[in-house]
Amino acid sequence: MGTRQTESKIERRTAAFPEEIATRLVKMFSIKSDTMLDPFLGSGTTTKVAIECERNSVGYEINENLLTLKKRELALDKSLRLMFRGK
Repeated sequence: MGTRQTESKIERRTAAFPEEIATRLVKMFSIKSDTMLDPFLGSGTTTKVAIECERNSVGYEINENLLTLKKRELALDKSLRLMFRGK
């Protein structure tokens, strides 16, 4: 018998990876105040790590429902703005 899924369908669709991987890559390939581009915002790991490492971040997400979820999780301060631009 399997275990019951506790995450929503939207959360299961993201390709989350350990923050340590993102942290190493952000620090390796950028300097403070650089702007990181995350073309597939998804779970928001790259954007979260970029902010914590004192980088700017621009992320794109086409799923408006997922974007709403990320606004709650990534609201580290009032300077963070996530926007959705429909077709």
